[in-house]
Amino acid sequence: VWGLGLIESGLLLSLPAAAMALVAVPTGRIVDQVGHFPVVLGGTVIYTVGFGQFWLVAGDNRSNLILLIALGGAGIGMGTVYPTTMSAAVLGMRADRLGSGSAIVNATNRVGGAFGVALLAALVTNKTGTTTDSQHLQAISIMPIVGLAVIGLSFGLRGQSGPSSHSTAVQSRGQDYH
Repeated sequence: VWGLGLIESGLLLSLPAAAMALVAVPTGRIVDQVGHFPVVLGGTVIYTVGFGQFWLVAGDNRSNLILLIALGGAGIGMGTVYPTTMSAAVLGMRADRLGSGSAIVNATNRVGGAFGVALLAALVTNKTGTTTDSQHLQAISIMPIVGLAVIGLSFGLRGQSGPSSHSTAVQSRGQDYH
């Protein structure tokens, strides 16, 4: 829609992956201290605000700064939410079930991602196979809406994890991670 070249688009879309890589390890340390809920909530809020401001401010005008903020926020959000939900999913599981638990979370992430991409593609492509500006904005509007839904769902993690539950889960397995 904005007429970006392949290299420029590729560089812009590498920003979320770079942000994810930068925040993943510090996020794990924060989860150990405060639990899963605050980290998932904070990451999802960053993701939602990033895409929300992009949707509200960008409009038809090309703004690389606004795009960088949105993509950086997306990377930070995904870099905090994905590994944290994996950690929450397997917390307290018996050692012989960890592979199954993480496989279910990965499969769910893949199916959800495929559905999301398919939905966005359906919204931004018209019958002639091209994308209009209004379709582009419609697709972008889904990002903060999904973010708001995840914020609501993240409240299910409240009280389920934290420093005390982590040490209890470690003790119940008879393993020492420290």
